[in-house]
Amino acid sequence: MKISVLGDSHCRVFSNTNVFTPFFLGPGSKFNLIQNSKGIKTKLKGLLKEIGKKYDYNMLIFGEPSCRYQVNNDHYIYSKNFERYDVVNEEHLKTMVDRYEDIITTFKDYNLIVCAPISVYAQSIKFSNIFSSKIKKICEKNNIHFVDIKKEIINDAGFVDEDYKSDPIHASQKVLKFIEKSLNEIDINIKIEIIKSESFKEIKNKYKFNQKFNCYVY
Repeated sequence: MKISVLGDSHCRVFSNTNVFTPFFLGPGSKFNLIQNSKGIKTKLKGLLKEIGKKYDYNMLIFGEPSCRYQVNNDHYIYSKNFERYDVVNEEHLKTMVDRYEDIITTFKDYNLIVCAPISVYAQSIKFSNIFSSKIKKICEKNNIHFVDIKKEIINDAGFVDEDYKSDPIHASQKVLKFIEKSLNEIDINIKIEIIKSESFKEIKNKYKFNQKFNCYVY
């Protein structure tokens, strides 16, 4: 079973495994559901045309940077106003949902899976949960499996346990066991294993390889 993962920097959690091939489309501050959703569509169109039929499934993971951005119209996590936890910009939310729905329906024939934003940054978790619930409904309407592991990694206090963080924004690969569980619920039947970085060369000659994220760059 081979699954491509197409997204922003959060696709790094899928690196160096026997199942996933992550493609980094660009930083979330430039390619996201608010400032540049057209850029996402353009890149997805080109990449899926090239590789979409070569994989059993193609997983999308977008949205976390836009969930974080709406807290203070800023991606920078150390902004003083990022102390706020309960900000929900309804106009921002509607724009994100509408644009993601457009992306999903445009490319749904490529055997899509959609992964909810894996938001480990505390201030954006509430908004991310609301956003994910709306994207889940879109996926159900289009018969697309939706992966959402938040309930597995968020503790009773409403925050992500430190074990599941690789930095203040990105999840660690310890969350892969929950992604595996979700995918196996639809009989994909995978066992995710971490492989050595030097073995991760399936298509390295065709696409630039980002050594920092262990992802292919498109």
